Amino acid sequence: MASRACRDIRAAIAAGAAINFVRVPLGLHCPGNAADVRALCRENGIAVLSDEGTLHGLLDEAYVGVPCPSVLDGLSHAAAALIARAGGWDALQALLVQVKAVADKHAVAMRTVGLRWQIDQGVVPTLVLALNADNGADASLFCADSFLDAKDMAVLSALGRA
Repeated sequence: MASRACRDIRAAIAAGAAINFVRVPLGLHCPGNAADVRALCRENGIAVLSDEGTLHGLLDEAYVGVPCPSVLDGLSHAAAALIARAGGWDALQALLVQVKAVADKHAVAMRTVGLRWQIDQGVVPTLVLALNADNGADASLFCADSFLDAKDMAVLSALGRA
């Protein structure tokens, strides 16, 4: 059964609309999200964008093993909503621990793992802030060949599927 989004995209294509990109919620907290939309877009040469590669800033060592922050602590509303969609803070903590292990293995930042995973899924990560070496991006993110191996991809693709 095709999702409503797929039906809408097919209808727009049939009507002759030029679709340059589609935005989907896709991050390590929901690795199977919008799989049908992503496949349809791939078949039709439509770029797929997502802004959840860094989990709205939560994909960071600063959040590993700490109590759940709140919007009163400066947490964005998007990050607070993502925590709920990820199954709560405890579920997100389990995800962060696994992502940190992959990041440590490759000596990269946790956000780099999340963004590279999106790229390897054929998704274009969109970011609110420009990433560079001064604010946490690793040069390996921008290499044509992925640093994530098959074991990493299996671990990361299984996250959020509880």
